[in-house]
Amino acid sequence: MLPVGQCLQFTPARKVTPGRARHRTGPGVRQRGWASTDNAGTPDYQGRILPRNRQGVQEESAHVRIFALTSSQVNPNRDPDDPVVAWGYDGLGAPQHWGSLSDEYATCSEGKQQSPIDIGMCRQVEDASIAFSYTVAATEVRSDGIFFHIDFPPGNALTIGHRIYQLHTAHFHVPSEHRRNGRSYAAELHLVHQDAAGNLAVVGQWFALGAPSALVRAVLEVVEVGFTPADGLALDAGSFLPDQPGYYRYDGSRTTPPCDEPVEWYVMRHPKTISADQVDNLLELSGGPNNRPVQPLGGRSVVLGVQTA
Repeated sequence: MLPVGQCLQFTPARKVTPGRARHRTGPGVRQRGWASTDNAGTPDYQGRILPRNRQGVQEESAHVRIFALTSSQVNPNRDPDDPVVAWGYDGLGAPQHWGSLSDEYATCSEGKQQSPIDIGMCRQVEDASIAFSYTVAATEVRSDGIFFHIDFPPGNALTIGHRIYQLHTAHFHVPSEHRRNGRSYAAELHLVHQDAAGNLAVVGQWFALGAPSALVRAVLEVVEVGFTPADGLALDAGSFLPDQPGYYRYDGSRTTPPCDEPVEWYVMRHPKTISADQVDNLLELSGGPNNRPVQPLGGRSVVLGVQTA
């Protein structure tokens, strides 16, 4: 067993010039500044906020239902003339204001084990294990104006010891929410699981800037910019599986309001890759960056574990 702080030994990422950008540029647009990486690298992200677009459309495809919600559908009880600010990632609804937007969101500012975090020192546990059994394809992709959610029917299991969680939905954050030694990745996939008692376990998968991702390509084929479906396509749940074992485990929260605690987090240690153009397309789909800043670790510990399958 390694002592605390010895399980994170990384080589600084090598800076490269990002590929051709296709998203908007100019005043008020967030620019990209990532580093390339291998499995142990850590690309960075810097820039400004893109304006957000909450418009959506609804259509059907042969295998995957795809629809987007308008702002009134996100909160159907909200008076459009009500000055109350909706949560988001910029302006008065930005993450630093979430806790004051609603009593229901108080945990966002008052919680003691909030997510995401900057993963630094950790302790290694050799006998920890998680196992995936993903066999059922996604049946629906929906948008709430901030995220597009890939929903799965029952049949995709995450086993943690003797506990079994079902995969409910997946979504992307651009750039990553969790950091490693102070550095962020180009994107992060969240696989949200729930057990029979309603307990949540979320698997985070980093994506480093590099070769195009087959998974992201498949998602973009189903949900093109503007939420236009492509007929005859399905999203295989197996394509969402991590490529390599090893993860960081800690107790946290949802990273969006109401920021519920607790959530059992498993951030996969080895990043997949994603191209600059694919990052641009994800930014188009979300209307701009949709990552919450890292939260204080407090007295929590991070465990480095192994994945069995």
